[in-house]
Amino acid sequence: MVRALSEAQPRPGAIDPAGSTIKLKAEVSADHLPPALDQEALAQFRATVGEDTPELLRELIGIYLEDTPKRLAQLQAGLAQADVKEVERLAHSLKATGATFGALRLADLCQQLELMARTGKLAGAKQLLSQVHAEYQRVCQVLADWS
Repeated sequence: MVRALSEAQPRPGAIDPAGSTIKLKAEVSADHLPPALDQEALAQFRATVGEDTPELLRELIGIYLEDTPKRLAQLQAGLAQADVKEVERLAHSLKATGATFGALRLADLCQQLELMARTGKLAGAKQLLSQVHAEYQRVCQVLADWS
């Protein structure tokens, strides 16, 4: 399982590299949101896991759906305590797992949080975390059909 997750990297350019300045991306209206999952990235993950092992794919998705709310709660606690190291670590982890499953918008939002924490500038992070929660709910709706 760990091997499958580590091999399933998002395609190049799926997530912007860290920049020298952090700009919060404007909230996108629900009418203009991209799909919750990038089908190409999800297909790549499925191919890595193995098309002939749908039960493994369902298990990995189940683990993701079970583990992510715990990490989001820890991230919220880290923000409440202004623990930039914890926020950076958790945001990085959520970014990576989201990208693995094709949740590229979720990964992008988490990357923004990660960069904010890395620079020690958490102004606006709570608003961004609200966007992360909303996007995760969209991802759950799609992935629930797979698990």
